[in-house]
Amino acid sequence: MKMLTVMSFIFLPLSFVAGIFAMNTTDTPFVGYAHDFAYLVGTMIIAGVTLIIFFKIRKWF
Repeated sequence: MKMLTVMSFIFLPLSFVAGIFAMNTTDTPFVGYAHDFAYLVGTMIIAGVTLIIFFKIRKWF
């Protein structure tokens, strides 16, 4: 149960960011700039790795 909680806590912020940028709005940040997809994916990878490292340090994962 603890592992399921940790995994959901890791993927919840990533799903939130993906959901924000999946909306069809005219004022979505970064959209339309050069390499916008790379910036978004890079940000999501950094956030995921940061959460995994945090959980490893706390010995929850």
